[in-house]
Amino acid sequence: LLFVPGKPSKPQIISSTTEVAQGRWITLTCESIPNTKPYYVDFPQLTYTWYVNGTVKKPNNYQASGESLTITSVTRSDSYNRISCRATQNTTVSEFSDIIKLNVLCEYFIIHFYSLM
Repeated sequence: LLFVPGKPSKPQIISSTTEVAQGRWITLTCESIPNTKPYYVDFPQLTYTWYVNGTVKKPNNYQASGESLTITSVTRSDSYNRISCRATQNTTVSEFSDIIKLNVLCEYFIIHFYSLM
């Protein structure tokens, strides 16, 4: 049987929202479709690699596991990070997903001072 390994489709990062409150957590999912032909061939599953600001090295609060990336204890500085992923099947690597950025919601307190004069 002849099979042709194809490049996985361009991944998409899936999340119900990109807004997250400071101090909370969020999980992102990378999804791609294998393009090995014929489709019924039992070829290795897709593996996923997550990138933050173009590098595999991630901040300590970023935990990658398979297609999921969980960001715990989100901080305001996380809103500046550019997050993307790639899919690999055997040795064939997809292009990068589109970059997403988190919208970190912060609480601000406004204190009013009144003069008693």
